[in-house]
Amino acid sequence: MNKKNIAILPFVILAVLVTGCKYDEKPPRTEVSASDYVLPRGELPTDAERQAVEAARAEYNEAVGIE
Repeated sequence: MNKKNIAILPFVILAVLVTGCKYDEKPPRTEVSASDYVLPRGELPTDAERQAVEAARAEYNEAVGIE
């Protein structure tokens, strides 16, 4: 390295150290957040939705040759 690079190196290292962030971006982990998760309740499809799914399934099975 030449003398210019050696002279600039401490300033670069100082700049990197000074601009470092001490703020923790992640919230603290708690046991409650992982153990008390409640799954959402599912909804049963209506008759019209069931018929639409069965029609689509029958069309697919007919196209691929499944009974």
